[in-house]
Amino acid sequence: MLIETMNKESKRVLFSYWDGGTGHLTRTMSMAREARERGFEVGFISSEKYAGWISSDSPDYVIYTVGNRNPKAQPPPYPFPVYSHTFGHAQRLRGLRFDDTDWLEETVKKEIEVLKEFKPNIVINDYRDTIKMGAEVLGIPIVGITKSTGNPDGYTFGWWITPPHDLVLPDCRKSFNEARKRYGLLPIEDEREMFTGNISVIPSVKEIDPLIGISENSYYAGLLSHWWRQEGEFQSIPHNIPKVFSYIGEKSRPQYGYELILSRAIESLPDVGFYIAGSPEKYTYPRLDKPKVEKRVIVRDYIPARKAIPECSAILSHGGSGTVLLALSYGVPIICVGPFNSEQLTFFRWVEKQQAGLIIPHSENPLERRKAPDLGEGVEIMGHWESEISSDQIVTAINEVTSNPKYSENAQRLANSIRALRGEGDVLDLAESLF
Repeated sequence: MLIETMNKESKRVLFSYWDGGTGHLTRTMSMAREARERGFEVGFISSEKYAGWISSDSPDYVIYTVGNRNPKAQPPPYPFPVYSHTFGHAQRLRGLRFDDTDWLEETVKKEIEVLKEFKPNIVINDYRDTIKMGAEVLGIPIVGITKSTGNPDGYTFGWWITPPHDLVLPDCRKSFNEARKRYGLLPIEDEREMFTGNISVIPSVKEIDPLIGISENSYYAGLLSHWWRQEGEFQSIPHNIPKVFSYIGEKSRPQYGYELILSRAIESLPDVGFYIAGSPEKYTYPRLDKPKVEKRVIVRDYIPARKAIPECSAILSHGGSGTVLLALSYGVPIICVGPFNSEQLTFFRWVEKQQAGLIIPHSENPLERRKAPDLGEGVEIMGHWESEISSDQIVTAINEVTSNPKYSENAQRLANSIRALRGEGDVLDLAESLF
């Protein structure tokens, strides 16, 4: 059943995204600004969490709030690991109770009501797990924004490690397929099918986000960056020395003392400047007093990345794709410090293979296994529950990246690949081709 728009000449796009962090939102915000400039009517389907943020960007956006998290979800009966080695999306899905078919069906029902009211020509989705069902029911074309790990033609999380033969992996296809059956849709065989669309767009480049086989409906778009162009107060480090931008410190992640580790590294690098995006109250160690007074170290809750990164010789990141793509678009190499899960590490391993950065993992020891009854009968999870990252490792990595020209040369090579693509412009061109 194809929705008939009220005006055949109208151009309406509905954006949806997963609200687990700001990365998915910032990409959709980037595309929404491009759509608005092209004269589209722009709608968003969002959880309450970020609805206010979206509306503050433009009063013209039509915003519908439909939660994308099951309220029955409970914290797990075990501590979160500092590094979780997942082998697929189902670990997140089961932990958030996407195995609840009734809740899935009710959520899709609400999304269908939104689609019927807004009447979009196209849906552009960045990892919202349920919206594809509603779009399929109503015959609305969909553009899926996914990394290669969210594309059935891509590498799965943790692809470089073979799961132990006796490891039971969580699975959420049953609940999704039960919901799909109720709506008369064919079952999915790969959990990643829920993220893809008539066209799938990878917000990256093939050198660091490769597919195993390029599908005729998959395209690379480079950096979706418009949201990063926010203005903000920027204080430049007034010294002609190598500079490093630290962009680590998400409150939602397990804490392992990164602030103290970095402070010790700064003390050992008196001829390096540091921009630190983080809570100033977490960087009050006496060893930082002199560097702060000398304005060699600047700590702010928010530092405009587009102003700081071009001044830097290296970036410290936990491997989030948005930060990595932004840094590489300026030809600046990255040091991935303590990735939190195999999604980030799967992505960043290709950056390291391209010799545009280095990885400092939480541990080099074998992965631990712990029972996870909340994820299904007999399911275990794998990861590290203790971090072994030291300040010496960070010092060594910074010295290597800033002194060896191969890192900046390879980062610049990747910058050329990223800049050759048009980001939001390519996505909207592809979306309009489906009208």
